Amino acid sequence: MYESIKSTLSRYPAVYEPLRKALNRYRNLKIQYNSNRRLRKIQKQIWTHIRHKNSVFFVQVGSNDGFHGDPIRDLVIKNTNWKGIFIEPIPFLFERLKQNYNNSERFIFEKIAISTQRGFQKFYYVCEEAKTELGGLPEWYDQLGSFDRNHILKHLQGKLEPYIIEEDIETITMQEIFDRNNVEAIDLLHIDTEGFDYKVLSQVDFLRYKPCVIMYEQKHLSNDEKKLAKSLLEKYNYNYLSYGGDILAFING
Repeated sequence: MYESIKSTLSRYPAVYEPLRKALNRYRNLKIQYNSNRRLRKIQKQIWTHIRHKNSVFFVQVGSNDGFHGDPIRDLVIKNTNWKGIFIEPIPFLFERLKQNYNNSERFIFEKIAISTQRGFQKFYYVCEEAKTELGGLPEWYDQLGSFDRNHILKHLQGKLEPYIIEEDIETITMQEIFDRNNVEAIDLLHIDTEGFDYKVLSQVDFLRYKPCVIMYEQKHLSNDEKKLAKSLLEKYNYNYLSYGGDILAFING
């Protein structure tokens, strides 16, 4: 029915265009409302399982700008006893990330990507100009950075293609990040790497670190990787909850 109405109204540009813009605004507001509600639920769960800690050390892989849609930002800001590592490879997002956290000495900022080996690898992301030139993009348009170019193309009917930047970026493994920053314990691990999440999660030495809380994005994983990730959690005695495209896991006991 929606497509039929849309087709009919499109014959009358003076009416159609304002309605189209209003509908897009409504949709974006609805998405934002649902997203904020989901984030509040996630934050409440994280806090419930970590509030007993005198201090918290976190590692966030794929930090974006540290603001839009970030499930741990409010907790990090409110709790000055939290310290941690932010990892973000995209240059303009990395600069925003530091600004949004006032480049605080509580945090370590790593402009690098986590991969399965140290080196350089082709990475794809959407340039800043896309928002201005296309207009009306959802706030997550710049959160699609990936080792897979097709990951960006499958969003928004491919209209981001002219704005895709290909760059050889430095990569490192999780353990190398931990070693060079002298990480001895991890209380909270958050992974959001647009389809690379299992490959990041599977690098963690659970016997050595065993985070109290783990969150990762599963919606871009293959079915096999979804199963492998959950099996890994179960192996190390984690319970987990699903929040849409995300998994939130807690150490059992």
